[in-house]
Parts: sequence; C-alpha cells; structure tokens
Amino acid sequence: MNDTVTILTSATGKHIAKAFRGSEHQAVQFNPGSEFLVKQIPVNNLESLAAVISALETEPTKAIIRGSLLEDGSGLVPRNKNTFVATPRQWCMIDIDSLAWDGDVSDQQAMLSFAIQQLPAEFQATDCWYHLSSSMGIKSGINVHLWYWLERRCSDNELKAWLSGCPVDMRMFNPIQIHLTANPQFSDGAVDPYPNRSGLFKAGTGVSTVTVPSDLAFRSAVASKPSKQRTSGKSGLLDPSDIERDPDTGLVIDGREQLMFLLSNQVMQELVTTEHTPSEEDVTAALWNRFCEETDISVVSDR
Repeated sequence: MNDTVTILTSATGKHIAKAFRGSEHQAVQFNPGSEFLVKQIPVNNLESLAAVISALETEPTKAIIRGSLLEDGSGLVPRNKNTFVATPRQWCMIDIDSLAWDGDVSDQQAMLSFAIQQLPAEFQATDCWYHLSSSMGIKSGINVHLWYWLERRCSDNELKAWLSGCPVDMRMFNPIQIHLTANPQFSDGAVDPYPNRSGLFKAGTGVSTVTVPSDLAFRSAVASKPSKQRTSGKSGLLDPSDIERDPDTGLVIDGREQLMFLLSNQVMQELVTTEHTPSEEDVTAALWNRFCEETDISVVSDR
C-alpha cells in the first residue's frame, strides 16, 4: 500500500530545528513561524520512509506532520486544524524522551535496544529507522525518534491506544504536531555529542513491517470514549481544568497562563542543578520552546 509524508517548509526560512551554543550547550530560542509551504512525498515501505527522513536531516527549515492538506489549501498556509486534516498513516514516529538509562551512553545500539523494549511486542520485533533527538546527550536519559512502517494505515487514536502506558510522547499522534527531522545546530563552541545520529535499527527478525493487532480498532474506540478526567501534558502532570486542549490536536487553545506556570516550574526543575545555575536567557529560551510544543500558536496569532 502507498502512503505520503507531509513536509512543511518555513515560508520565511526560519529554522525548524533546535540549536545550542557555548560549551554548556545553552538552548537557542527558536520559532518555526506561522506559515508554510507544503509538499506530499510518496512512501511505500520502511526503506522509502527512511530515505525521506534521512534526507531531511540536513534541511533545518523543514519538518513533518501527520495531517494532510485540505483540498482548498494552496500556496502559503498556516499550521492549524482548518488547513490540515487528521489522516490515518501507514507510518508513525515514536518519540521517546528522557527514558532513564544507567548504561553506556556511547553504546547507541544498547540504548536503542533498551528503548525499543519499552514498546509493544509488535514494534520490538520489527526494524525501524532511528534518529537521536536534538536533546540526546544534552538532556538526561535516552531521547530518540523511532520511525516505523505499519501493516496498514492507523489513525492517531489507534496509535494512542496501541502505545498507551509506554514512555512515549502522545502529542506526536495529532495532525498538526511538528515532527522535528533536522539535526540540531551547534555554535560558539558547542559540540554535538552524537555526530552520527541516525540509521537503521535491525530487530534481528528480518521484518520491516509492524504487524497491527487485530483488535486495535476496538481498543481505540474504547479509549476514545468521552471522559471527565483532566488531560495530562508531556510533563506527566495533570493539567488544571481551566487549561483547554483541542480534542483533535491535543494542543492548548485556552488557559495559557496556567500552562505557562506549570511549564515554568518544570523547566526550572530540569535546568537548575547543584552544578549549574542557568541564566535568565537559558530559562526564557527553554520555557518558550516548551510552550510552543504544548500550545496551538496559530490561535494566538489569529487573536
């Protein structure tokens, strides 16, 4: 079966990639912009998917989303739910972030094997294309993007149900959530701790297509039933009830002040250590990056 990958290109040439500078790898603030050029690239197996992803590693103005462009969209378009529609995909990117690891940080194969063991059995038995996240080697734990080719097209909700309980960033399974694909940028003395960030991980089975559970659609339907429980962000903390998230994208559309408060506490906990006291610029850049990840920026722009 054939599928496509939606590639966004910044209309203003802004980098859609994380950057670090200085010997302490200070995070550089970035904003992907509000308008993009859109291109759909055909893919039909893990090999063709990997070719697309690997080619984007040197393209800092480009990134990927799961959604597809609505028919009336053309030219420069904003990244919002009025422009892109949720689309079942035969591929997925699994984002594992800050997975605790006390092994050898230079042994990429061991780290990848450990990370993949945290996923359902169907993924553990299948080859994938990996790309170490921008924060790998800078933030603690294992941080990696795992790209898989699936037996059939799966919706965002199916993937959320399938990977429920795994140490995975569920925001990736939303139509307009940006999937960073470019390698991070380093300047002013900052050095990439992992200059070789990507490659094919072989599971040892010779299988390159993930088998989809026969009951996945049922699991998804059960998990998608309305609930009065409050949603949780990437931080794992329960959001207060006055933080409103878009039901399709999972991005915050109201209650940004409360979200900023929650994120500021978390960012400070992550940055402040006994060995390092971050500058005001460090904290501001890190907080803004996290805010952009959690929030539908297009709503702010519209207002």
